[in-house]
Amino acid sequence: MNKHMTVIYQYPPTFFDVYPPGQQPPPPAPDPTPDPSPSAPIPTPGIWKSGDGALSMYLQLYQAGSCVIVVTMGDGIYTSFLDPSYADGINVANDVDSQGYSLNLNLENETSGLLSVTLPFFGQVTTPVQLQFPALS
Repeated sequence: MNKHMTVIYQYPPTFFDVYPPGQQPPPPAPDPTPDPSPSAPIPTPGIWKSGDGALSMYLQLYQAGSCVIVVTMGDGIYTSFLDPSYADGINVANDVDSQGYSLNLNLENETSGLLSVTLPFFGQVTTPVQLQFPALS
């Protein structure tokens, strides 16, 4: 017989498995807890700008792991985005007002990256951005 058995001692309750010679216990189950370390750089909160200064964005991080980004082309129209988890990168399929605008910030490091965003009247805008004014900590 090639099956293992579980032995239980009742006082105090003790459990252990017994395997026949040559049979190994199965490997341990993977830890279901997700890895808390981020897979992408964590952006520095503050005001970011495109190289030509035409686009500005404000980025704010929250303790819950989410972030808010507000983007403008300097025309008085602001589009806001909420990413519930910036640890896996910043990618938002729909703006806060549910108007169908999207945003992706591909970070090179904590203070620079490539922003791809759809905005009212401008459509798709893709530009390198850098942190210009860090938020106070």
